[in-house]
Amino acid sequence: MAREEKTYARVIEKVKKMILSGELKPGEKLPPEREFAEELEVSRNSVREAIRIMDMMGIVSSQQGSGNYVTCEFQKSITETMAMMFAMDQVNDKQISQVRYSLEVLAFTLALDRVREENLAKMEECSGVFDIFIEDMRYGILKNENRKTELNECHRHLVDALREGDREKGLQALKWHFEMIDEVLG
Repeated sequence: MAREEKTYARVIEKVKKMILSGELKPGEKLPPEREFAEELEVSRNSVREAIRIMDMMGIVSSQQGSGNYVTCEFQKSITETMAMMFAMDQVNDKQISQVRYSLEVLAFTLALDRVREENLAKMEECSGVFDIFIEDMRYGILKNENRKTELNECHRHLVDALREGDREKGLQALKWHFEMIDEVLG
């Protein structure tokens, strides 16, 4: 059993190196299973197991009859993992909120270095549209108009912070946003 784990892990490591080196990019097709098996001296079953794992992780997507493609859909694995943990009562609303906060702080920080004016314009357009999505949330976060207004204001502050390259302003808006959520969650 330990040997099998190591062989499929070698395939995952190879794909990881290919992605990091730029040899494989999102949307590109992975080499055939046979090539991986021969190059890494592993069984095709080990290659298939690695591909199944990477598919569940959101790194690749298996297309029946077409092959395996790099997708980099990590939100898929995060969403599925959190949903399963929630369904099994292993996490609660507040813990999910804390994970979201951490991810959004990281996303904001990364966005500061990559933001473009056209992205900001789209975000500003969406700022008022958040009402539509927020109404669908399960948690009753916006049962009162003040919270709804404050949440939209948080989103506007985030866009402004990105435009200004102001890390502190953005982090403060995120903190304010999640303080509101935590208050409602109790």
